[in-house]
Amino acid sequence: MKLLSGRDTIPEFAAVPDSDWGRWQWQKQHSVTIYPNDCNKARKLATLFRWLDDSNLNLELLSELAEVWAINITPHTALQLVRLRQGGRADWYAQMLKYLLPTRERLDIKVPQQFVREGMGTEERRQSAYRDLPWSVTRLYDNRVVVRASTICAVACQFCFRQHDVAEHHELERNVQNGIKSAIGYVRKWNIENPLRRISDVILSGGDPLSLGDKALGEILAAFKAIGGVELVRIDTKYPAVLPQRITPELVQLLRTFQPIMMSIHFTHPGELCAEVKRACDLLADNGIMLASHTPLLRGVNDDRETLKTLFWNEFVQMRTRPHLLIHTIDTPGTGHFRVPLEQGLDIMRFLEADLSGPAHPLFIVYSTKGGGKIHLLPSPIKNRTSDGWMMDTWVGEEFYADPI
Repeated sequence: MKLLSGRDTIPEFAAVPDSDWGRWQWQKQHSVTIYPNDCNKARKLATLFRWLDDSNLNLELLSELAEVWAINITPHTALQLVRLRQGGRADWYAQMLKYLLPTRERLDIKVPQQFVREGMGTEERRQSAYRDLPWSVTRLYDNRVVVRASTICAVACQFCFRQHDVAEHHELERNVQNGIKSAIGYVRKWNIENPLRRISDVILSGGDPLSLGDKALGEILAAFKAIGGVELVRIDTKYPAVLPQRITPELVQLLRTFQPIMMSIHFTHPGELCAEVKRACDLLADNGIMLASHTPLLRGVNDDRETLKTLFWNEFVQMRTRPHLLIHTIDTPGTGHFRVPLEQGLDIMRFLEADLSGPAHPLFIVYSTKGGGKIHLLPSPIKNRTSDGWMMDTWVGEEFYADPI
């Protein structure tokens, strides 16, 4: 665990009172947040460059990239980056910058006017299997829906298929409240009219649902939990990784009232993990909130065995967070440089299966481009079939398995 003790690594943070630093609202208000066509871009970039104090960063290049791609760095994340670099983990620092800031690979990407936001074939699925869906609802299966609870996030991950939604949140946010009401009405109506095909699992997504205040989040949770048939609500969030101050005792007490509830945390790299993140996860786990991780597999960031072994075993298991999904990068404009060949992903899974205990094994998934949802990929152990059984690969060699008669 990389400790995050003291703030003198970035001089201007040293003078911030603990009472301010520990408030998630202060962290959000003092983030460097740059959206395309931001008239304050130069001033904000100057602040970011002052925080990171990295002579290798190219201000002119980043300014040009910020005309298309959003940037959002919290003070917490900036401090963690600098401490990694100064603490002997310049490799982790560089890997994290690849997905936190737009890079040269995105310069010549022409974002289509009709940006394919979902990247998962959901529009085709929407038009075939599930008609009359509100804009705020994504549905790929009978028993669960994804609901857009916010278009605001604490970070602008460069691989994210919703980055442009987050960048345009000032235009979309006005529709969110109506969208949530429509989603609640849709789930209620569906469950009444389809008692044998009820929606039992509601996944709150974004942006990030934790960008909402406790009162607004509580009202949404209460409304879905009151619908007959809804048994579980999940919250997909990046906040514990980049703004762990959001996990307050008040928030946790609110979540406790809606059990069972699950928090799926979007962790990307072991460099994100520090004492403040551990405190946030401990507070959630100590109060009975189920924790799971969603981790995108990214070229040049975390696509090697030891990095993921460190993340899944040394970090997640110790924080009582289930390594749930290792996600093959969704093909979205401007993300080609992050994509890892499937065979490499399967090779990593072979290693993890042999080298890690079962609780640290994630599911390796790709999203169907035709709207068929998640496809689980496993390295196949079957070599060939014989008349009376199967030849299989194990981590120590081939083995014969006799078929039952």
